[in-house]
Amino acid sequence: MPATGPAARPAHPLPAAPEPGLRQLPDTASWAPALRPRIEAALGRGPCVLTPWRQGMDFAVFRAETGGARYALRVPLLETTHTTYDGFTDFGEVIAGEAAVHRLLADAGVPVPRLVAWERRPDGAGHSWTLSDLIEHDETAELDEEQQRSLGRLTRAVHTLRPGRAPGLAALRAQGSPAALLRRTLARYRRAAELYPLPAPELMEPPLREALLRPAAARLLHMDLRASNLCFRGSRIVAVLDLANSLIGPPAAELGRVYAYGLLTPAFRDGYGGPAGGEDGLPAPRAVLAYAVDTLACLIAVAAEELADPVMLADNGRRLAAVTSHLMA
Repeated sequence: MPATGPAARPAHPLPAAPEPGLRQLPDTASWAPALRPRIEAALGRGPCVLTPWRQGMDFAVFRAETGGARYALRVPLLETTHTTYDGFTDFGEVIAGEAAVHRLLADAGVPVPRLVAWERRPDGAGHSWTLSDLIEHDETAELDEEQQRSLGRLTRAVHTLRPGRAPGLAALRAQGSPAALLRRTLARYRRAAELYPLPAPELMEPPLREALLRPAAARLLHMDLRASNLCFRGSRIVAVLDLANSLIGPPAAELGRVYAYGLLTPAFRDGYGGPAGGEDGLPAPRAVLAYAVDTLACLIAVAAEELADPVMLADNGRRLAAVTSHLMA
């Protein structure tokens, strides 16, 4: 699931606040005793201290410390979920896909933390988890121009990877096909149009279908490149985190998400390189905008169903309305 994105005050009155549909999240601090033996076995370094550290929309992160070394332990908040914007998600499968993507990135020299171990919940009991080296880095909330340029270069490096038929990637290839992304975008847009005044879904389907079903090379996509998933030291990216949204699909899908996050800036474009429209450069702007619909519509649903945040809903609704006007012109 994408990030909640930057929230700005809308330029028009807020729609009525949606009915809260917030998930009942578990007490993750109570998980440490059950997780500790598995992590100690994976590390083989004696007693381990697990401390709750951070929490996102889908994962809790613990700091694991043993023998003077520190690691990051990521655990899904819920093993399975069902939402209007993502359908059914099995986070054990997500973690298995992350491990396969990690191998590709690490082998290609893309900076990722060393993956120490991972485990899918056995027999429907316990927790799935991943354990990685903890990367020391600068705290970065907003990317400056040089960091945006570095992000462009890194995104381009990821997009040059040709995954082939490496094991563990079949599901990511199916999910990232243009037909699958079109279905997801249309479903998300239909939900968004129920929550915010937008052009009717039947009017948006033809331009989306025309833009998203164009032939395109299938490349590895991270699909959540933003400040909280990047470790910087100065302007240099020293690690890319959170591979849970990764797909194998058209680069325009990634760049549509970067656009929705407000990061498709001139500096990013400079780092990514190449003229617009060619395989060696940025995809055609219309395809990028069409894929931005997918992310912006998702953010509207997240605002309504997960966060009960009418400001976020209205901001992303306004941005989506602007994108639809370009696509329908």
